[in-house]
Amino acid sequence: MNLSKVFRLLLLLCIFLGGTAIVWSFLSRRQGAVVLPDVPILSPDISRQTTQFQYAEHKRGKTVFTVYAETSTQTVSQVHTLQDVTFTYYDEDGEPSDVISAQEAVYHLPEKQIEFSGNTTIQLADGTEVFSDQVSADLVQESAEIQRSFRFKKGKIEGNGESLIYHFPRRELHVGKGLQLWTDSELGPIKGQASRAVYLLSKGTIILVGEARISGGETDLKADRMLVYLTPEDRIQKILSSGRAHLESAGSKSLSGHQINVFFNPDAGRFDSVEVLSQQPGTAERAVYSEQGPGRNYFLEADQILLFPNRAGTLQGLFLEKFTAQGEVRFHSPTLGIEESGSNQMEGQFFENGEHLRQLDLRGQVSITRRPDSQAWTEEKLHSEALSLRFGPTQEIEQARATGNVDLRLDSPQGYRQLSARESVDVSYLEGAPQRIVSKGDSRMERVSPDQKVVLKAPLIDIRYRQGLLDNMMAQGGVTLELNDKGKTRYTSSQRLEVSYQDQKMERAIQSGDFHFWEGTPATIDVQSDRAVYDPESQRVTMTGESPTLRFMGTNSGAEASPMETVAERLEVDSQTGEVSAAGKVRSFLREQDDPIVITAGRMQADPETGWINYFSNPRIVQQSNSITGNTIRYNPKEQQLVVEESVESFLIQESPTEEKVYKVEADRLLYNRADLRARYEGNVRVSTENLIVDAPFVDFVFAAGDQSQLQEIVAWGGVAIIQGERNAQGDQAVYDPIEEKVVLTGDPAQVIESNQDTVTGRQLTFFIGDERLLIENPFAHETP
Repeated sequence: MNLSKVFRLLLLLCIFLGGTAIVWSFLSRRQGAVVLPDVPILSPDISRQTTQFQYAEHKRGKTVFTVYAETSTQTVSQVHTLQDVTFTYYDEDGEPSDVISAQEAVYHLPEKQIEFSGNTTIQLADGTEVFSDQVSADLVQESAEIQRSFRFKKGKIEGNGESLIYHFPRRELHVGKGLQLWTDSELGPIKGQASRAVYLLSKGTIILVGEARISGGETDLKADRMLVYLTPEDRIQKILSSGRAHLESAGSKSLSGHQINVFFNPDAGRFDSVEVLSQQPGTAERAVYSEQGPGRNYFLEADQILLFPNRAGTLQGLFLEKFTAQGEVRFHSPTLGIEESGSNQMEGQFFENGEHLRQLDLRGQVSITRRPDSQAWTEEKLHSEALSLRFGPTQEIEQARATGNVDLRLDSPQGYRQLSARESVDVSYLEGAPQRIVSKGDSRMERVSPDQKVVLKAPLIDIRYRQGLLDNMMAQGGVTLELNDKGKTRYTSSQRLEVSYQDQKMERAIQSGDFHFWEGTPATIDVQSDRAVYDPESQRVTMTGESPTLRFMGTNSGAEASPMETVAERLEVDSQTGEVSAAGKVRSFLREQDDPIVITAGRMQADPETGWINYFSNPRIVQQSNSITGNTIRYNPKEQQLVVEESVESFLIQESPTEEKVYKVEADRLLYNRADLRARYEGNVRVSTENLIVDAPFVDFVFAAGDQSQLQEIVAWGGVAIIQGERNAQGDQAVYDPIEEKVVLTGDPAQVIESNQDTVTGRQLTFFIGDERLLIENPFAHETP
């Protein structure tokens, strides 16, 4: 009876204690902010089996750790020795997350640390397994640490290291030193190493720090720091490296910069893209891509370079489909003949083999320098807003297109050639040699040598080559050609220009459509025609078409008509001397006040150097009813001088209110100087009027200063013979006054033979036309010239 009471009391006590524990547990969960009293970290739940023990750690009202062991031994110093231990960490949702298992464990209750040993395994929340002989767990810091070598495995990724610390709440795994990892990925085997590393479970990211390196196949990436991003399937998605980053591929491609970021396509098992960045735009540590191999040699630097491998781009070789670069881009390639180039942006495209460039596109402040293989040129420079270059499989250039304010210059020891255009310049090549050049938009082509400068301007210039040699050139849409030869400047303009070449030498040049030729600035000569042909052998320009026209004394092409204008069936200009010749119905017009002067001839030659114009083949000068003829007529518009030679014959008509008088003059030579108001006839001169004939070696026609067309007097000397009706006279000199119609004859002596054969002599005899008066005087009225 007493024993049964004792059992009942014990049973009631157990029920009371059990109830109290349930209530206390419930209150502790409902009041998470209440500070719990200091109790042992592992509060043992006493199970019925004495050989199995389980401990739990609660924080913030939740289970944080549990420890399960097959056996447990507690010492007086509160050290628990556990066998076949399993340590479990719980996440914020109260779900098991990370597990440590070992054959043995020692729990130091005062220090709140557990030391695991014997086949220790850490299984992390994402499936990563870490193997080591010994692991320490700090329950206060909620971390696990390995101080000796370990190895790990996550899917296909494996590795080892010398030490690590794992922070349970943050899910961060820190490797202290000597990390090495490897994986058999879709791209092939990959190895990695670093002095230190951090694995962020929640982000699937591995951070490699200090001499970081990832290699696989023939690809090797090095940097001070790397971030390796994994997919949920534990495949490498991208690698971001920074700090002295360097990538080598297949021994031929090299990348370097402050950052190199590699992006993968895990499903396709190849590279997706590679990005190379400088530290800061414009700094010394720039993004660099270089490649050297058979038939290829490239070097590229910029603020940013982005490379896109083709389908064959794997760890065995970074075979490219294209690349882009921006920010102070610099590029050179001995293979492509590019010594130096610069631009704001560049894009390159490769052939299917991923090694040889197919096309380069440059944009923004483009400049490029080439060293041509040709011995004729030492340097080739191009500037434009954009440039596109296309190459063949053997890297010979096939096509070049420059747009936006294009300027191309070729230098040689003898001078340079320069081609510029506002819109574009297109160059096509055949077997690496130029085949065609097309320049559009305010095109300008300039050739300069020590003693000559040639400038061609046109909206469109089209140059064609045959087997690398210049074949023909065409310009149209308003062409201007300027030639400066030894200080002399000559110009031509037309709607179209065609030039043909033979063996690199000009064969013929044709300008058509409103052709103009003028010389000097301001112009002293201006030629116009429908068509002009230049013969380089004779160095003459021949102008034909409807009424080719030559103008002298103009100021410039297109200005008002010059004082003298010549038309003919054909005009020729000597490009070396500037001499002009005309043939076929030559007609020259001189504007003299309101009475133009017309010179006609079969041929004409003009020398701009001396200013003399020579007329041949029945030349004739006509002004109203006045005319002059001779075998040769020479006229100088600048000096206002006229010379007529051989078989001179002129007709001068003087009008008065009562009558019209015609003077016919025959002579061997005629000299006229406008400044002297005097026309001098020389050699067998005969002056004839209706009632007067004068024969003399020399005769001067003197004109009035106020009216240069008005005859003031006629002076004959050197032995004068006069016939006036039935009157004959001889003397040394005779002066005829056309107003008074009188003749003053002087001589030593002068004589007049009248119709009745009477002879009158004297030193000066004066007689009048139309009557029989005769005056005899001793003094001479005029000195013989």
